[in-house]
Amino acid sequence: MKQFANKGKRPSQGNKPTQSKKSSQGTVKIGNSKQVIDWDSYITKEAGIDKGSSSKNANTKNKPTKNAFNKSITNKNSATKNASKSIVKAKSQSVGVKKAEKSNKIIHPTMMHLFYMATAECTCKQIVASVEEEKGMEIQVWPDLGIASIEFGEASSVDFQECEMESFDSDSDKEFLEEQKVKAIYEVTVAQEDKARVAKWFLSMIQANGGFFCTDSDDFAPIYSKEELEKWI
Repeated sequence: MKQFANKGKRPSQGNKPTQSKKSSQGTVKIGNSKQVIDWDSYITKEAGIDKGSSSKNANTKNKPTKNAFNKSITNKNSATKNASKSIVKAKSQSVGVKKAEKSNKIIHPTMMHLFYMATAECTCKQIVASVEEEKGMEIQVWPDLGIASIEFGEASSVDFQECEMESFDSDSDKEFLEEQKVKAIYEVTVAQEDKARVAKWFLSMIQANGGFFCTDSDDFAPIYSKEELEKWI
C-alpha cells in the first residue's frame, strides 16, 4: 500500500510552493505560511512598469515643452505685429484717400454782392459802354433782361442786373436814395479776389454815369466812392 501510494509521484526536489488565489485580505498562501502582498507594487513590478516613472512620463507628455511655449509666444507676437501693420496700412490708405479728395475739392471764391447806384438814368448797355475792352475780355449785354456781363480770365466775370427802384420801399431806403439822388440801381456780383481787376472798370462807370458802389446791407455800408475804389487797385 505504501508503494502504491508513492506510485506516480515525481522524485522530491523540494516542496513546490502552491500558490492560492488572492484573498480578500490581500494575502497569499505559500506552503503552510501566509504572506501579505502589496498588489499594486506586485502588478506593476511583474508588468515591468515603474509606477513613479509612468506618472512622471505622463505628466511630461501632457506638459508643453519650453520650445513649444516659446514658439507659441513668437507666433502670437508675429500675428500681433502683422495685425498692427495691417491697421497702419489701412489708416495710411484712408489718409491718402482723404488727401486725394481734399486736393480734388473745388474751392469756390468768396463773392461780393454790391449795388451800383448811378445818379444818371442809364441802361445796362450804357453802364458797360465806358469799359475799355482788353485782350481776353468779353462784354455781353441782354437789354431786354437788363443784364450785362464782363467776362475775363479763365472763369471770372463781373455781372450786372438791373433793379427796380420800387423794390427799395422801406422808409430808410427811400430816404437814402433821395439823399444820394439815385436814378438807377444795378445789383453787382464779383469775386473778392478780382477786386483789383474790376476797380478801374467801376471807376470808369462812375466817371460816365456818376454815383457810387455800395454793399447789399441794411444801411448799404460800406460805401465805395471813387476814393475808396482807387484803394483797390
